Amino acid sequence: MISRYRDFAKLPVPPGTVRMVEPYLGSGSFTLSALKKRAVDVGVGFDLDPNVITLWRWLQEEGAEDALRELSLWYEAQTEKVDVRTIPELSEGARLYLKINVCSVSVGQWSSWSIYPEQHRLPLGATLSWLRWARKMEVLESSALGYEPREGDAVFLDPPYAGTSGNYSGEEGYDPKEALAIVDRCREAGVPVLFSYGDGADQVYPSLPWELVCIRQVPNLRKGGTVERREYLARIGWPSGPPSVFDLFG
Repeated sequence: MISRYRDFAKLPVPPGTVRMVEPYLGSGSFTLSALKKRAVDVGVGFDLDPNVITLWRWLQEEGAEDALRELSLWYEAQTEKVDVRTIPELSEGARLYLKINVCSVSVGQWSSWSIYPEQHRLPLGATLSWLRWARKMEVLESSALGYEPREGDAVFLDPPYAGTSGNYSGEEGYDPKEALAIVDRCREAGVPVLFSYGDGADQVYPSLPWELVCIRQVPNLRKGGTVERREYLARIGWPSGPPSVFDLFG
């Protein structure tokens, strides 16, 4: 499970934070990093996609370490493309772990069930190293609007892109006003928010104080070559300070 903004985890957590919350959980890497640094005591994530919830809960199970090692051995023995839904001995959690990490030519989405063993490797070591912290997460299958701010919270917002779904359940027809409603709730409760977004941040959310984090070249999977992508950060009640956001991707 990899976040496109994992480098934001270098930013310090606001003083006094007890609970880190991600209303759009996904990989939850920002909160996992905060837990690992012992910057917070509790992590909470909300997600409407049942695949995300099932995968998280599989990784949180007792015995997940052994299950991951067995899955890695199974994958290393594969030599050809195969649909993991046709392998009866795989659990649903194992299938989803394969799906997000080694299925499809471009991994990281729920777009394919076929593994590509010659192109991708399972991130076994990285996943094992994060399990301890993943088990400290409370994971809720719920809309982001189910979050109610409370004293001691800090929020990391990484909502879906407007007009896209990335093959994630619940993102079709996503309304950006949802994230703004969460920001408004947090402002009223005095809860700091770190909001990340990509291209078009200042058009989709013009009222927020955007900082340009970086401009990078990324592969154009449909047409070949590369395209330019901008990545932005907005801090709402979130203190500024080192490291500079412009150093995050250096």
